[in-house]
Amino acid sequence: MPLSMTNRISYGAKTREKDLELIIADRDSALRGSLKIQLLLKGITIYEELLHEEFAKVYGLDPLLLEPEHLKVKYALPGKLRSLIYCGRTDADIAI
Repeated sequence: MPLSMTNRISYGAKTREKDLELIIADRDSALRGSLKIQLLLKGITIYEELLHEEFAKVYGLDPLLLEPEHLKVKYALPGKLRSLIYCGRTDADIAI
C-alpha cells in the first residue's frame, strides 16, 4: 500500500530504540570478526566502549555524563571518532 496522509508510518521511541540496538549489534559483531550477536543486547558492547573512550579522549567527558548544557555546543567529529560513528570501525578514513 502506498504511503499517504491517511496511513502514515508511526516511528516512535520503541522503534528508534530497536533500530539503534540493531546498529550497535551490527557494528559490535563486525569489530569481533562477524561474531553472532544475541539480541536483546545485555550490557555495554565493545563498540560502545570504543566509542565512549574515543569521545572522552576528544571532549574530556564520557557521553553518558552529558548534561543539557552540553547539547548547546557544536561538536566536530575528528578522525577515529568520526570513523566509529559513521562507519562503525576505526580503520576507515572518511572526509566530511
